Amino acid sequence: MKKIFILFTVLALSLSANAQVKFGVKGGLFTFNVAGSIKLKSPTDSFKLAIKNASYGYNFGVFSEIKAGPVFFRPEVVFNSNKVDYTLKNLKTPNADTLRSERYNNIDIPFMIGKKIGPLNVILGPVAHISVGGTSTLTNTAGYSTKFATALWGGQVGLLANLGEKLVLDFKYEFNFDKFGSNITYNGTQYSFAKTPRRFMLGLGYKF
Repeated sequence: MKKIFILFTVLALSLSANAQVKFGVKGGLFTFNVAGSIKLKSPTDSFKLAIKNASYGYNFGVFSEIKAGPVFFRPEVVFNSNKVDYTLKNLKTPNADTLRSERYNNIDIPFMIGKKIGPLNVILGPVAHISVGGTSTLTNTAGYSTKFATALWGGQVGLLANLGEKLVLDFKYEFNFDKFGSNITYNGTQYSFAKTPRRFMLGLGYKF
């Protein structure tokens, strides 16, 4: 994580040496699109863990806007939080479904490049997700543990709309390269769901 922040700082400073730079704060909401189920097996028990609901999440953070010729760069550092509800079914005990949940907290570092096309700005770039912990009621299940990866990677693409001189509205679509649930370990075996998570994000920023 420290290396990513150092790289982010060095790159931002090198780009801003001969460019026009603005800074800002932002916040917003996002949808978390995941679905599916997995089977957790041990010598004595067998469970079906199914995603019941992925709630809306929120984020807030800071960004900079660096103009460099016909394009601009938009690095961000954003805190994200969202909760996913699960149904946990013991396959060896009928009618023993229980509702569990996990909350995921991440620092996201997107580094976007953009270009103005008509009244809007088109942006795209990579994003790093740095886990900063969370909570889980699944850990109440014997043999279950969770360990979040140091950094996961994805990409974002979207549109920015300037609302006057200070306000900026952004809409982004995010795709990820790692399957959802890669943090899940049951009796020493790592599991994950079949699909990678996707998000639709809407944010409002204020430029200084």
